[in-house]
Amino acid sequence: MNYRTAKMSLSIKILTAIILAMVVGFIIGGLHDRNLMVGGVILGIIALVCYLLAPASYEVSNGCLTVVRHAGRSTFGQIVRCVRITERLPFTVRLFGNSGIFAGTGIFWNKRDGIFHVHATSARRQDAVLVQTEKYKVLLTPEDPQAFLESATTLEPAKPSDSKSAARAPQG
Repeated sequence: MNYRTAKMSLSIKILTAIILAMVVGFIIGGLHDRNLMVGGVILGIIALVCYLLAPASYEVSNGCLTVVRHAGRSTFGQIVRCVRITERLPFTVRLFGNSGIFAGTGIFWNKRDGIFHVHATSARRQDAVLVQTEKYKVLLTPEDPQAFLESATTLEPAKPSDSKSAARAPQG
């Protein structure tokens, strides 16, 4: 099943708008000072990469979670459990990633959850779902968190023999 991401929260919209305004300002300033042009181009490339890595949707197929980005996809494996985030996240450290240009993406750590991946388009707590797979914890923000929770926790994983026989079946 495919799930749309939540709409961008106000904080992500504001941060994205500020960065894009800076790109435009640096490039316009770059008409008079080459250093500003270089800065504008670098900041523009960073913004483009953040957009391309932002989640576009989430897929749950045969009990496996896949995050579909604007460019590419990340598969996290079999879903073990899903929980709705009801309380504020404790102090969290970004180990690698982006905290708000088009989305929040990357690898984060806190005492309660340990190391986890984030693929979120909203900073609103009511949009957040923490998915535990066999290897990873992933924080997502689906458009309808309750529907995501209900279907992700009721899906049965595919049997290994079924997937092998399907892979060997002739096409045509």
